[in-house]
Amino acid sequence: MTKQRGNQQHPLPFATWGWESHAHSLPGHGASPVQRPIRWCTLQYYYEFLNTELRRHIRYQRQAAAHYGCAYHEVADTGHDLMWERSAPTTAQVIHSWLEERTR
Repeated sequence: MTKQRGNQQHPLPFATWGWESHAHSLPGHGASPVQRPIRWCTLQYYYEFLNTELRRHIRYQRQAAAHYGCAYHEVADTGHDLMWERSAPTTAQVIHSWLEERTR
């Protein structure tokens, strides 16, 4: 099932399935307010931004995927930061395994 928006297809229409969905505007991307010059927007800077945003929205342990294919896993019970996996699976692999867990 895909959702059509203009000329774009959205193959993962979580919101239309009734799931809570969030879109985060990364600093320095699109119309997002720039908080620092783009040359200083390191991976660590984006990691900290995503970590903060995911903690604001994710209430229990689950997986979320960033648009560039890296996985973030929340360890809610231990209070650890979200972990960056350097050899992370693709976004599709993360979402597929997350969907399998949710539908069991």
